[in-house]
Amino acid sequence: MIYFGDGQGYVYAFDIISGKQKWRVSKGGKAEDLKVSNGLVYFYTWAEGDDLHEQFYALLKTTGKTIWQENISNYVYGIQVEQTKVFFLGFDGSVLIVDATSGNKINSFLLAITDWKDKFVFDNTLYIIDKQDPFIAIDSVIGSEKWRLNIHGESFRVFSSSGDIIFLSCAIPNISAVNLKSRTLKKN
Repeated sequence: MIYFGDGQGYVYAFDIISGKQKWRVSKGGKAEDLKVSNGLVYFYTWAEGDDLHEQFYALLKTTGKTIWQENISNYVYGIQVEQTKVFFLGFDGSVLIVDATSGNKINSFLLAITDWKDKFVFDNTLYIIDKQDPFIAIDSVIGSEKWRLNIHGESFRVFSSSGDIIFLSCAIPNISAVNLKSRTLKKN
């Protein structure tokens, strides 16, 4: 199955083998940042100038039925899912963590970081690449910084992970790896 949103406010599920549409639902705003985990499809919607449609959803991936939704308008940077938690990240530095199946709030906090390049969640830690160069580890339980690593302006995006190592694509054509346990950066 493949899941995607269009600019007209619809979210789709297509069987990639048969090419047939499994379901289509209207959510009223442009669907972005779809993630599939725990049998659900998570995403947010927005409509420019319309706070009514800035919402987060969890749909049953087999039918498109809405399981839960949150009507919060400032968490529009992105979504990360880790096991039983969904992290909603805002351009204003806000972080909301909810239970993946119920949508019940687990935690929320405001970070002093508002200029993010990328984000990644691993082992209850939110990792952020700031546009000012640091790679920052945030404790998702208390919302405070655990540690930071200067990546010297070369990192661009998180593109893959393997265990406790994440791989970063860089501005110059190479790959860097950050070991999350030893807090070290290795450049190739």
